[in-house]
Amino acid sequence: MRTLISEAAGLGGFIIGGILTILLVAGGFSVANKAVHQSISTSALNQERAKRVQDQSRLLASLEHDLILQKEELNAQQDLIVRPVAQAKEMNSQIATLNATVTELQQQAAAARKDIEQIIAKKSHHRNSVRNKIWPLYLEKELKAAHLIHPLNYQDAKISKIDPAGIIIMHSSGAARLQVSELSPEFRKALALDLTEAQQSMATIIQQDARQKKRHLQGSSANKNLSSSEPAAQIDAALNQQLTQEIANAEKYLVLIRYAEETARTAHQNHRFSSSRSVPGKLESWAERARKFDKSALRYRQKFRATVAKIKAIDPDYKEPRL
Repeated sequence: MRTLISEAAGLGGFIIGGILTILLVAGGFSVANKAVHQSISTSALNQERAKRVQDQSRLLASLEHDLILQKEELNAQQDLIVRPVAQAKEMNSQIATLNATVTELQQQAAAARKDIEQIIAKKSHHRNSVRNKIWPLYLEKELKAAHLIHPLNYQDAKISKIDPAGIIIMHSSGAARLQVSELSPEFRKALALDLTEAQQSMATIIQQDARQKKRHLQGSSANKNLSSSEPAAQIDAALNQQLTQEIANAEKYLVLIRYAEETARTAHQNHRFSSSRSVPGKLESWAERARKFDKSALRYRQKFRATVAKIKAIDPDYKEPRL
């Protein structure tokens, strides 16, 4: 009996030990399972964190790249701003240099004008002193054909007066004024006369004559009828008619000058290169024809200048046509 009880007690202890062992093993498995689950959860969290870090790194790299591009664009814009400023400074420097050069040139021009005025004054003084000595020697002397460019049909012509505009002669039929342009170059030089000065003097004389005629006509008309307004209108009409006629004469001389110069030019060319020595249908040679039309052109030019001077005496604003 005791044996059975002893065996039963041993068997019970074995069973209890087994149960305890099973419980311990089951508990170990549970702890291990929890550890595995915890380990898996930690790994996923780490992966997610690593992905976030990687995404943030990429975003940071993209931002850095954009920042670099913005800096480059800003530098380019600064260059666009700085370059014009530098160019403007350079231009200002060049302008300052040019202004200094202009000022210097103006000073030189003023000095040159002063020198020219002094030279002109000295030349005028010398010319006047020469005239004062020379002109009296020719007064009441005979006017010779050599004194003129083209002979004039005056009998017993003598020099009565000499002025910058030309000479006044007395002849058997009365008196006449000869302009400097009608005198020979040698006679001009002997009398110390200048063509440019003569044209200006002649224009002044014509203006004075026109004013005197106008005053004379006005005075005559006033004596006839003080209350009448017709004389002024008649004077204006007469001056306008004279102006129209002189303008027509100037245009006529302009056409003749061009024709004479063109004919003379053609004659000179034919004299040099043509096989024929004479003008077809004419008894004159090409050289004779050239000389004839050269003289005609010179004569027409003199008449043209005298006519223009008359026109400007009436209308100072008249614009002289180009030859």
